[in-house]
Parts: sequence; C-alpha cells; structure tokens
Amino acid sequence: MGIRKKASKNDDSMSSIDQLDETFKSELQYFWRFTDENHLLLTGFVLLLCAMVIINTIFIVNHFTKPTQVSVQAASYSNHVINSGLTARTPAFNVSASQVYETTKTDMAFPIAGDQTMLIFTITITNNQQSAANFYPVNQLYIRDQEGSNYAPHASMYVTNPIAAQLVPPHKTITGQISFAIPNHLSRPLLYVDLGWGTQVPVVFDILH
Repeated sequence: MGIRKKASKNDDSMSSIDQLDETFKSELQYFWRFTDENHLLLTGFVLLLCAMVIINTIFIVNHFTKPTQVSVQAASYSNHVINSGLTARTPAFNVSASQVYETTKTDMAFPIAGDQTMLIFTITITNNQQSAANFYPVNQLYIRDQEGSNYAPHASMYVTNPIAAQLVPPHKTITGQISFAIPNHLSRPLLYVDLGWGTQVPVVFDILH
C-alpha cells in the first residue's frame, strides 16, 4: 500500500509537471506570437515614416527648385512702345490712352511739388477674357522715365471723370481719367499698363506722342 501511495503521488507530480509544461508552452507561444505581431507593426510604422520623409523631401526639393515665373519687360523701348491715341490689343485685353494733356495749375486739393507737372489722360480698357478680372489703377498703371524711375498715380482736382478700381466683367469696356505727378523736365514719359491679365507682359505707351 505504501508503494502504491508513493507511486500515486509520483504520478500526480508528473501530471502537475506536464500541466505546467503545457501551460508554459502555451504562454511561450502567445509571447512569440505577440512579439511577431508587434514586430510587424513596428516594421510597418518604420516603413510608413520613411515613405513620408521621402515624399516630403521630394516636395520640398521640387517647390524650391521650381523656376520662378516673372513678367519680362523689354530692355529697349524701340518697337515696343505704342503712341497715345492708338489701341494695343492682346488676347487678354485691349487698352488705349487718349485726350492727354499736362497742367501746371495750382491744385489746392492735391498739391504737387514745384518741379512737377500734372499729367492727365483718359484710359480705356476692354476685358477680352471669358472671366472677370480685377482692375487696380494704383497698382497696374505707372509712368516710367528713361532712367527707370517709376511714378504712381496722383489724384488731381482737375480730373472730372476718374477711373475707379473695379471688377471688369468678360468683354466689358471701362473708361475714365487718371493723373500722375511727374517731373516737368521729362520729355518722354512712358505709361506702363501692367494688368497681369492672362499672363500678358505690360503694354507701354509713349504717352505724350
């Protein structure tokens, strides 16, 4: 009996060891499965991060190395200047300058310097595009002299029909007067009409001729 009891106890111990061994194997398999799954997740995250870095690098390189588009103006005025009274026609717009005159009369509302004269004329612009376009006289019209100095529009009390900033509808024509205070010694002031519509380069008028 003592031997049987001892054997039974040994069998129970072996059974417990086998159960522990199976539990350990199960836990070990779960551990390795968990490790493998997390390894795959970590690998996927690293690959995604690398792809994002590469895409951002390509975008930055393309953005900062892309050539800048600028409006090109003629280095010489010959064959590029239109006399006032004529109409310049482009795919984006037509523009003409007319009724040009100068005055040195005192302007009590908008005084100018003693060495300046007031240049006043009528400008007419037609939008040839299929979409509306913005017109800002103070930004898109300027006078340039032969030395390259620019003169922005200057208000005058002698302007009776001023042209206003506005949105020009397709195929709509606008007209009105605009004035500039320029040095009175300028013999050939050039009017630049730089609308920027349809990527057209500026139109240049020999405004006094």
